[in-house]
Order: sequence, then C-alpha cells, then structure tokens
Amino acid sequence: MSDVPVRLTTAFETYDADGDGTISYDEFSKLLDAIGSDLSDADRKLGFLFIDEDDSGAVSLDELKKWWSIVREG
Repeated sequence: MSDVPVRLTTAFETYDADGDGTISYDEFSKLLDAIGSDLSDADRKLGFLFIDEDDSGAVSLDELKKWWSIVREG
C-alpha cells in the first residue's frame, strides 16, 4: 500500500506553519513546491479554490485528503 496519505499528512503538518490545522494559499503553494509541482500560480490558485470546499480561505487536512483521492481516481 502506498505511503502517499502518510506523506500528505506529514507535508500538511510541516507547511501548516502557524499550527492552526489549516493551510493558507501561501502554505499550500510551498507544499506544492516541496512535492515538485510545476503548476503555474494561476493553476495553484484555481486548485486552492477548488479544494477549499467551505470557502473559508484555508484548506483543512480533510479537504486536502478528499482532493487527493479525487486526483488519484481521475
């Protein structure tokens, strides 16, 4: 079984700089850089808006995991 969910959780916790249980757009962008993403800034912003289901302006770990499972299935 893949350790991606574990790595995703670890990355989330690492980039949740203020420890509030969510990541801001800036933290999300740094996380993407760390995993080697080559998404443009515009695509990152669109992705962030898509992942932020509750429109809180931040992404929770649950939102990120849900997005990851959608990406994996697609």
